Amino acid sequence: MIARRHGDEWFIGCMNAGQPRTLDVRLDFLPADQLFDAHIYSDDPTVDTRTKVRVTRQQVSSDSVLKAAMTAQGGMAVRLVPTKESAN
Repeated sequence: MIARRHGDEWFIGCMNAGQPRTLDVRLDFLPADQLFDAHIYSDDPTVDTRTKVRVTRQQVSSDSVLKAAMTAQGGMAVRLVPTKESAN
């Protein structure tokens, strides 16, 4: 797993090889008083698209833990964008 920041946005990438696995992606590096919209891109063979990538969105904070469920040769990417409201 790798995380990088550009301005106020964060980008997380997870890659896998071998066996399917699930990782806990802790977001405790985010500012404690800020909410973020997580745009999550994950492999899903049941999605009816050419790429078989599921795109989901959820609101997260520094207390959040994302589950990265990856196929044997899959991965997950996340873009974290600050929301307009604070976590408090």
